[in-house]
Amino acid sequence: MALPYSAVGIVFHKSKANQDGNGPKDPRHVYANPLAPWSCCITALGLYWAFCPRQGPGPLLPGSLLQNRFRKTFARAIGQQDNQTESVLPLRVSW
Repeated sequence: MALPYSAVGIVFHKSKANQDGNGPKDPRHVYANPLAPWSCCITALGLYWAFCPRQGPGPLLPGSLLQNRFRKTFARAIGQQDNQTESVLPLRVSW
């Protein structure tokens, strides 16, 4: 993760187009959304760090599998049971 200018740069080591992780690792930039803080990635990251401080270098979310780390942390954040996290899918934004 990097902080270029007024954005957070996130490097995805694997993607749909680069599944083996050997391709270029250009950061994707995420900007703050002060007009809609309830859907702002920067606000969500700040809240996560405020309530779950990290203990040194390593993965941002604890656990071994990225999908499980996100699913469990997101479920706790919205107060749902583990088996009800399928409701995440309708929240995706299409460009």
